[in-house]
Amino acid sequence: MNPIISLDHVNYSYHTSKGEIPALSDISFQLQPGSFTSIVGPSGCGKTTLLSLISGILKPESGSIDIHSSNHIYIGYMLQRDNLFEWRSVYKNMLLGLEIQKKCDKDHIENVNHLMDAYGLSPFKHVRPSQLSGGMRQRAALIRTLALEPDILLLDEPFSALDYQTRLEVSDDIYKIIQDQNKTAILVTHDISEAISMGDQVIVLTGRPATIRKVVPIKLTVDTRTPLSSRFAPEFKDYFNEEWEELE
Repeated sequence: MNPIISLDHVNYSYHTSKGEIPALSDISFQLQPGSFTSIVGPSGCGKTTLLSLISGILKPESGSIDIHSSNHIYIGYMLQRDNLFEWRSVYKNMLLGLEIQKKCDKDHIENVNHLMDAYGLSPFKHVRPSQLSGGMRQRAALIRTLALEPDILLLDEPFSALDYQTRLEVSDDIYKIIQDQNKTAILVTHDISEAISMGDQVIVLTGRPATIRKVVPIKLTVDTRTPLSSRFAPEFKDYFNEEWEELE
């Protein structure tokens, strides 16, 4: 299978009044269509910078990031904060991206309604975001992103503000939605267990300037894979120990 995206010897530095701060050095990897890749590394190593480069917000100083498709590829970006606007209803928040891009046509709106029905948010359509739990807010934020029908999803620590139990539940929800929608996804996280439980592969970065220390393919023996069931796989502990040693 041909990759959907390739990074080839990507380098990036921030230029400040105090001089150049190297962030990423010689980053190369490929993503297959429909794959789920987790990225872990020390705090401040450049994980979010990497997502910004893939999304096109930043441009590499050298190297290349190539999208392999005959059609236009849309990249959706889900941030740490849900950024739902309190003065808009949950439903209006989900339509925001469509409004900005002038895509509020019948088909796109029907897709949003379908996603709300499928993932349990229809009863909360007309409430304000403050009336939702943290987990439901994240689901709403993901549906807002999916409303634009992205081919690739970038997830920048989307569960970091949630308590542990909610984090497990929401990661299961988000994983199921991504699998159902057959999206290619990249997750940045500080949580090794989360990276293993969700990813088909885990890319381990070094400290700044980040290089790729190791790429770990994840193969877990479970009947039906979810982030929660993955944690009970016999191989899970070995993957955790391997990545912990790499990060140390």
